Amino acid sequence: MIIKEKYTKSANLNNLSGSIIFFANSKFEIKNIKSLLNSSQNNLIKKNLKNNNKKKEIFSFDISHSQKIIIYCIKNNKSSFEKNGAKLLEFFKNQNLTKIHIFGDTIENSNNVKCLHELIHGMKLKSYSFDKYLTKKNSENININVISKMKIDLKLLTEMVEGVLVEKELSNQLYGYLSEWVVYDYLADADREDYASIAELDKRLVKTLVPEQSVYATPEEQAEAFDFYQKAKQHLSKIKLTDENGDTKSVKDIAGTPDAPPAGGTDPIDVRTDNSEIHVKYEEYSSKRAVRLLGLQEAAGELASKARKIYYTTLYKLTQEAASRNKDFASRVLLGSITPSAKLNGKFIDKKLSLRKPKEMKTAAKSSKEINKDYEQFTDIFTEEFPATGANVGKYIGEKFLEAREVYKKNIVEDLDGWNEYLNEDEGFSDFVKQYIIEAFRNLGSKVAPGSELTAKDALFLRFFKDGSVVAERVDAPAMDQMNIVYERTKGKVNKKTGEREPGKIEGRILIEDPKDGSKGLELMIIEFRLDGDAHPPQIKTGSNFSRIVKTFASEDSA
Repeated sequence: MIIKEKYTKSANLNNLSGSIIFFANSKFEIKNIKSLLNSSQNNLIKKNLKNNNKKKEIFSFDISHSQKIIIYCIKNNKSSFEKNGAKLLEFFKNQNLTKIHIFGDTIENSNNVKCLHELIHGMKLKSYSFDKYLTKKNSENININVISKMKIDLKLLTEMVEGVLVEKELSNQLYGYLSEWVVYDYLADADREDYASIAELDKRLVKTLVPEQSVYATPEEQAEAFDFYQKAKQHLSKIKLTDENGDTKSVKDIAGTPDAPPAGGTDPIDVRTDNSEIHVKYEEYSSKRAVRLLGLQEAAGELASKARKIYYTTLYKLTQEAASRNKDFASRVLLGSITPSAKLNGKFIDKKLSLRKPKEMKTAAKSSKEINKDYEQFTDIFTEEFPATGANVGKYIGEKFLEAREVYKKNIVEDLDGWNEYLNEDEGFSDFVKQYIIEAFRNLGSKVAPGSELTAKDALFLRFFKDGSVVAERVDAPAMDQMNIVYERTKGKVNKKTGEREPGKIEGRILIEDPKDGSKGLELMIIEFRLDGDAHPPQIKTGSNFSRIVKTFASEDSA
């Protein structure tokens, strides 16, 4: 769901089609309504206001085949207009309304401009939450025409929305770190007095947006975070797992004693114990497709390293082949390092044939008002009127990179036969990934190797949620010969501005045979190849049938 808004100072009601919004006060009166409507329209609205049961906050009625009137009653003048905006967007969504006209001057408040800003801000935040958390995203636009004589500060609106979204992302990240401490403290029988007592042990829990504070934000936010910690710890203690003998035990009884406190770093395992390797996830439902499981990063072990090496070799070969068949692509490949001059010319593929996102696109560099000395010499591009500040350089380089990335992705994704050839070779990427999955998703009591008397450590996924609830998951990986990996090219999205279809992506689908139909495969997991220039290794995520190899445990009061 994408909100597309425009702003106009005035409009004739008779010329508008779609849904038209007016705001009423606690007495169900609409400010400035007479200046907007003719007498018959005014009488019709008065009649509907009178017939409203006075309980509905939002109600609507049709005044013609092409026009719907929506009345939003603001019963409390001090109510949050951000929340009002969120409620309105939810109403639009439920009613399948996509063309909206908002008469902002009907808001009866001493600070109308502020209220209108917050209203639109609330809509945008709600649209973000819809897009992020719905299983199937609604690609339909909601077009909003804001009609008001008030001056709308578009820059302020953007800053308001972006600021809140950054806060949300930081908060989720922080609660993810805090979840690791819930696991460690529960297993180690450690008790904490408050949030600060945990934050002083883990620098990741110190929030830097408020520099004058040594711990996470405000006292209220600290208290809220610590409340989550306590609830989650209690829920975790009530979960019962089944061991290899069929006996019911607590997570602590099965997992054992933790080796060391969580501290981040490159270790792919969040909490290690003498018996278990525990993966901690926050606000991630494994029942959804494409939820993170494991990455093939450097610290993930020998099998992951071997698979990753083959992957980068594959990219190298595919880039070579793409350059040989496409002159435009070839012109973007550098034999040397990526210099400032190369970046200005749209070249971001280095001598290792890897796409590299430039440092100039990073937030700190982009926001700098200082002159970037690397670009001072390029007077033909950066003039006195448009100097080589971090902001200007970041914008210019950023646009060049995005263009180059689309060319890169299109050409690399194009060669599906090449991907299958290089990744499916004997003792190749596919085989190492299968072995890695078996090693990573083992059960308690499983043998390290066939015929071995040694048992592997148990692999547990502990998923934490904002309300403090916890779910424990055991994944029982199938045998290697039961898994098949198919590499497919997904269909790219249509660019709404150009109308052109953007490049899709290459995806590895890890399949097992459907017991009901041997000709079909069940998608257990997917391998995501990230070609955005960040040098990220492939990542293994949940497939649409991942639940078939998962056994879930939850406490009675957290399910």
